[in-house]
Amino acid sequence: MAVLVAEGSTAGAAGASDVVTKEKVGDCIDVIMSQRHNKESSDLLAQQYTERTEALRVALEELFDRKRDEKAALLERLEAESASAAEQEREVAELDARYASEQSDVEHEVMSSMEVKHAQEQLLQRQRQLGEISNAYRELAPEDVLK
Repeated sequence: MAVLVAEGSTAGAAGASDVVTKEKVGDCIDVIMSQRHNKESSDLLAQQYTERTEALRVALEELFDRKRDEKAALLERLEAESASAAEQEREVAELDARYASEQSDVEHEVMSSMEVKHAQEQLLQRQRQLGEISNAYRELAPEDVLK
């Protein structure tokens, strides 16, 4: 178990004893693996947050660009029609309300699509980590700890 030995030597450098009794092998495996697994989990969550934020930013920028273009065209049309100020306000308010609803839909859609993907990534990572712990116990722990 090269990973555990390498990680264990790091723990030893931090002041832990180089000698681990048979009774403490399980505790040692847990401590050493949990440090790395916590970092991996934290890194994955940070990466997923960045991914989610970027997807949301792109989707909302597209929506806001469409709204800006549509609003400019609407105001141009209303001005050409010599629409009253009240009519202009009403139509702009309708446009704003429609885009507010679309914004909510876009946010929900992006978050929902990312949620499933990210949950799967987290599950796969956790399964891999549990497999590593299980393998370490099989390789290093005495038989009575495994029972």
